[in-house]
Amino acid sequence: MSPAAPATALVVGTFFLGLIASVLWPLTQHLITIAHEGSHAMMGSWTGGKVQSVKLNRDGTAVTTVPGANTFFTALVGYAGPSLFGILGVTMLAHGVRPDVVLWLSLSLLVLLFLRIRNVFGSLATIVAGSLFFLVGHYATVTGRTVFVYTWVWFLLLGGFIQAVQLNLKQHGWSGDAGILRDATKLPRGLWGLLWWFTTLAALVYGAGVLLGIIDPLLSHS
Repeated sequence: MSPAAPATALVVGTFFLGLIASVLWPLTQHLITIAHEGSHAMMGSWTGGKVQSVKLNRDGTAVTTVPGANTFFTALVGYAGPSLFGILGVTMLAHGVRPDVVLWLSLSLLVLLFLRIRNVFGSLATIVAGSLFFLVGHYATVTGRTVFVYTWVWFLLLGGFIQAVQLNLKQHGWSGDAGILRDATKLPRGLWGLLWWFTTLAALVYGAGVLLGIIDPLLSHS
């Protein structure tokens, strides 16, 4: 771990703050949905598509349209997206990157997604989220910003797992992304749902281990 690693009390304390944010799921789920759709948009763009629109719904669902993208990879990354963003944040912090960098990078990605939002609720949700990040980055103390960023990273890891489970339960018919992958591969939707459960849970366990100094971070030379 970096010698600049934070006190264990801060890491544990922000875990509980992230947990509280998860308890407020009907409200905070929209942050995870934004990360989910952002991962669709990024992967779609990276695989040759052009992000046409992103629409966020009040019930926490959303649709991202990326004509020309690789359908398989674009659908696959969605439910893993929030957890992958969380792992990115964990890795940056573990290697001594200042929390301010993570905060402003998160805000930059929110702005990029906002430019592709095509419905009123989605625009409002993204503006509220972006305003929160901006206000913290501009007005909070160094300690306040650090607490906020660690809480945000914990919430991405926790919320990524919660969303993967919540929207991929068999009694709900699994998810639309799972249906896309079934059509592309002929493998059952449940298989993809289980894959997302495992992936997001593994990311949570790994991220917790790194933040607590139990596991060496990715790209570590130690």
